[in-house]
Amino acid sequence: MKRTDIFFNVALVPLDFAMLLAGALFAYVLRVSGPVTELRPVLFDMPLAEFLVPAAFVSAWGVMLLALSGLYAMRGQRSFFQEVVTGMIAISAGMALVIVFLFFNLTDFDSRFILLAAWGFALVMWVTGRLAMRIVRRILLVRKGLGVDQVVIIGTGDSAEQLKRNILNDKRLGKRFLAHIEIPNIDLLRSLHAHRVVHQVVVASRTMPRPMIMELVSFCEEHRIQFSYTPDALGSLVTTMHVSTLGDTPLVSLAPTPLDGWGRVVKRIIDIIGALAGLVVFSPIFLVAAFAIKWETSGPVLERLRRMSQGKEFDLYKFRSMIQNARKYKWLLVHLNERTDGPLFKIANDPRVTRVGRWLRAHRYDELPQFLNVLRGEMSLVGPRPHEPEEVARYEQYHKKVFAVKAGITGFSQVSGASDLPFEEEIALDHYYIGHWSLMLDLQILLKTAWMFFFDRKGI
Repeated sequence: MKRTDIFFNVALVPLDFAMLLAGALFAYVLRVSGPVTELRPVLFDMPLAEFLVPAAFVSAWGVMLLALSGLYAMRGQRSFFQEVVTGMIAISAGMALVIVFLFFNLTDFDSRFILLAAWGFALVMWVTGRLAMRIVRRILLVRKGLGVDQVVIIGTGDSAEQLKRNILNDKRLGKRFLAHIEIPNIDLLRSLHAHRVVHQVVVASRTMPRPMIMELVSFCEEHRIQFSYTPDALGSLVTTMHVSTLGDTPLVSLAPTPLDGWGRVVKRIIDIIGALAGLVVFSPIFLVAAFAIKWETSGPVLERLRRMSQGKEFDLYKFRSMIQNARKYKWLLVHLNERTDGPLFKIANDPRVTRVGRWLRAHRYDELPQFLNVLRGEMSLVGPRPHEPEEVARYEQYHKKVFAVKAGITGFSQVSGASDLPFEEEIALDHYYIGHWSLMLDLQILLKTAWMFFFDRKGI
């Protein structure tokens, strides 16, 4: 899911709250206005500032019911009519429950006019806000191209031609036709993605060999490209999927991980809070480590190591635990590599490690600066282990599914003994995490990491 989709869906929450609150305020102002009070005097004694508190609570209650109705779901598209009907039912149900609550609690606030007016104004304001959001998004989409998906169609036949016509003839779909590859070609797709970013690949072919399909799926997972297919193209693939339409053509889209939409938003919020808390809690260790490193050897306190996350290179921060420019001497130690089952490099007694470095590694303190990577959005608290570009270059195609999510400071494979596991088992655990992600699983991994950090450091 694109960032623009997430942004607009998240923006609906404060917008809906503001519209519902505005409806209540309009009702209050109308009730205390001169013409209305002349017809019916005000009997309740509640200043506007005092009225705002229950109005805000009721508005938040309305937003909760809208959420339960699925109006903040980030998958698929619904028509504006469906959205309005669902929202009006949710808001009306919420207001009815508020009226029942006030009746049974015998509250002093008994202005039926405000309650009924707030009901009507809330509906009007909410529909207006949703319509305005759609108009703004449509303008940005059609005129500015913001959030437009660049689509590659693969295959031949009526479905492929129909998809192409839909995209070319209707800009409101939010799609831009990039290429039509009749005969599947991964090299051509890779070249296209390198020069013109591909956002979605749609397979529309009944005769495509399954190995080629799986290769396309793997390529899309590696580069975070949405993979979709027409129902007549494939029977089914065992993975997370959802159904949508492109014009009048039904599509089935594959998702390598349930980490999308609101899950992605909440995970990012937790990452920011967790990273800030980690930097504060471990700040004394930062000071001690920095002093010890500078006292023992010359060179920087932090080292930047090139790593890969979601298919992109970034600088991973660690406390320097080796001599300066240790990377230059790695080739002299390749023959001592103990990880012969995969592309990784590891030796137990690396002569490049300093005395302070051994202490940092023994306590896992050298990893603490990675909280900075989390704040920068390059890593997550929980995710697959980030590897070096030259190690990634030796990956098999199916290994690259780990790029479907951000690399993490800790992960499912790490708390399962990844340092001692064969590489293929480590990858299998990471694949399991990606396919079965949940906030509860992240919490379990973080708690187990904390336990191992403080009480069982050998385990990690």
